[in-house]
Parts: sequence; structure tokens; C-alpha cells
Amino acid sequence: MVDNGLPTRQYQRIREQAENLNFKLYPPYHKVKESKQLCYPHGISVTETSAEITLQTLVDHTVSRICHIKFVTEKLRLSTNTTFEVIMKRVCDGSEQNRYKQKFSEDIFSDESHFSICVVPLQINSGTDDSKSVIWKNPVPSSTKYCRPIKFIFAKESTDLITTEVEKIKHQIKELEPTKIFFDD
Repeated sequence: MVDNGLPTRQYQRIREQAENLNFKLYPPYHKVKESKQLCYPHGISVTETSAEITLQTLVDHTVSRICHIKFVTEKLRLSTNTTFEVIMKRVCDGSEQNRYKQKFSEDIFSDESHFSICVVPLQINSGTDDSKSVIWKNPVPSSTKYCRPIKFIFAKESTDLITTEVEKIKHQIKELEPTKIFFDD
């Protein structure tokens, strides 16, 4: 449903048709909806011209979601290590578009330019430098599938904006605490 962009009603029809053939392939829609809600991190701050989340919250949420993928959970449980390394990359991007009929409280704001800064998880490793093993690896690091926006702002990309936002992220990186993951037994 999510990857195929199916409307709710179409998903329900496909599920009913499969069940009529005794195939229990698809969960009920309310279960899909509940699972989809778990994909959203808490603590998103939204204003008229921006949306952002702290890097710590985003890293915690992203690592937790990856670690709860079934094959990753199995690898983690088999590992004798209790500490893992997460490798991510930072990405900045700006773009311009035609102005829409978005109304802002002040005329100085516009939606014709926007800038975003994101992180992309690349892999999770177990072990020491001498004997690292890969627990999870992003299959397509250049895809938007695992791209996690930290900040989105209606502003024109500029050297000053990039420098300011990257410095903020660097500061947050220095302040990162280890992410703790708990599993139900």
C-alpha cells in the first residue's frame, strides 16, 4: 500500500479478493494505519515557514525502526556485542519552484524556494575495528527511501544558509548520546 501508493479502498478490495481465495496475505487496513503511524518520529516542530526535528530524536527513531526489521533483529540477537556503530551521511539540498497560492502572515515569506538538510543511514556495524561485521546496510544509499529530513525551510539556498545549518548539525552531532534499543522477548 505504501510503496504502491494504493488508496485505502483499493487496498481493502485487493485484501478481500485475496481472502476470498483463502490467501491471508494482507493485514487489515487499521493495522497498516497503526504501523504507518509508528514511522513518524515524535517532537517535530512546525512553523509557518519551516519544519524540523532534533538530530538526536531523528537518529533514535531511525535506528530503532531499522533495528526492529525482522532480519536485523535476528542478527542483533545473535551478536555477542552490545554496542553497535551507526554510519550516516548528511545531505543538503535547495530548490526553486513556481510560487503557489500559499498564504503567509508576512509578505517577506515565500514558497518559491526551499532548503532541506537530511541524514541518510548507511549501515550498522557490530564489533571492533579489527573484526567489524555489517548488521544492516542501506541497499540504495542514493535513494530517497531512507532519507530522513532534519529541517525543511522556505528559504533560498545560499552559502550563508548552508554554513549556518551545517554548523547547527555539527553541534548536534557533538551532543549525540548513544541510542538505546529494547526488544520484547
